[in-house]
Amino acid sequence: MEIPILSSYLVAMSISCLFFVLPLTASHVNAEQDAYTEAYDRGDYATAYQVLQPLINKEDPNAMFRLGCLYYYGKGVSQSYSESLKWFHKSAGKGNARAMYAIAGQYYQGKGIAQNYSEALKWYGVAAEKGEADAMDIIGVMYELGKGQNQDYAEALKWFSRAAEKESAGGMINIGTLYAEGKGVEKDYHEAMKWFKKAFNAKGGAAASTNIGLMYFRGDGVEKDYSEASKWFQIGAEKGVAPAMAQLGFMYDSGLGGKQDYSEALKWSRMAADKGEVLGMTNLASMYARGVGVPQDYEVALKWYLTAAEKGDIIGMKALGKIYYEGLGVPKDENEASKWYRRAGEQEQKGR
Repeated sequence: MEIPILSSYLVAMSISCLFFVLPLTASHVNAEQDAYTEAYDRGDYATAYQVLQPLINKEDPNAMFRLGCLYYYGKGVSQSYSESLKWFHKSAGKGNARAMYAIAGQYYQGKGIAQNYSEALKWYGVAAEKGEADAMDIIGVMYELGKGQNQDYAEALKWFSRAAEKESAGGMINIGTLYAEGKGVEKDYHEAMKWFKKAFNAKGGAAASTNIGLMYFRGDGVEKDYSEASKWFQIGAEKGVAPAMAQLGFMYDSGLGGKQDYSEALKWSRMAADKGEVLGMTNLASMYARGVGVPQDYEVALKWYLTAAEKGDIIGMKALGKIYYEGLGVPKDENEASKWYRRAGEQEQKGR
C-alpha cells in the first residue's frame, strides 16, 4: 500500500495550554516561584501544586494560570478541563494574556465546554490586543480556515504578519505557507522559502524544517533534491517535530535521498505515530501490511489505519476499504469496505 508524502505545507498552530514561566515582581513571590519551577521541572507535581497555594491565596494571576495548567494536563491533580477553565478565567480576570489564550484554546477544542469557534476567536482577540503573538497567529489560522468567521486569506496574512513582527515562528511559517500555496497572494516559492528559513532560525521554529524539506522533496522553487529534503526532515525529527519524523520514516522506507533502512523507517514512523501524527500512523500501518522491516501483520496494520481514519485521514480510510474488500487478514466484508470508501469520498469533498 502506498505511503504518501504530506499533501500540503504545514500550518503552524498551537491551541493547547502552553506552560510558560511568567515574570513576577515581588522578591518573596519570586522565591516561591523558583520553588515551584524546580518542583515542576523534576516532575514533582504534588509539590508544585502545594507551592502554588500561598500565591493562589494572594490572588496572584500567574499562579492561577499555572494552577489551570496543572488541571489541564492532570499533573499533581486529577485532570479536569472544567477546573482548568475556571482558573484560567480567574487569571484572565486579572489581565493575564496567557490565560486568555488558554481559554480560547479550550473553546476551540471543545475541552470542558462546548466547542465554539466564535467564542474562541473573541478570546484570542482579547489576548492579541494584549500583545500575545501566539493568539495573533491563531486568529490568522482561523481566518485561513474559515473557523468562527468567513474565510479571508487577506485577513489571515494581516494577522500572521502581526505575529511575525513579534518574532513568532508560527506566524512566519504561516506566511510562507500562504505563498507556497498561493492563498490570497500570488504563488511565490522563493518568498515561501525565505519565510520558512526565517522561521527556522527564530525561537521555537523547528517545525519549519518540515516545510523546507517538502520544498526540496517537490522541487518547489528549488531543484528537486531528495538528499537535501532528508537532511531537513532529519533536523526536524531530531528536534521532536512529529511531521518531520513521519516524513523521515517515509524517506527511509522508500530509500529516497539515501540508503533504504527499514529499521530507521520503523523507528521514526512509530515515534511520529505515538505523537499523534497520522502520516506516521499510515507509514507504520503500511510497513506491517507489506511485511517490510517487521513480520507481516494485518491486525496491527488495521489498528493503525483505523486510528488514522478516526482522525479524519483519507489514506487510512481508503486502506481500510481495501483491507475489507480484499479480506486482508480479516474476513471479506463489502459493506464495511463500502463504508470506508464512502467516508473517504466524503472527506475528500470536504477538502475541496
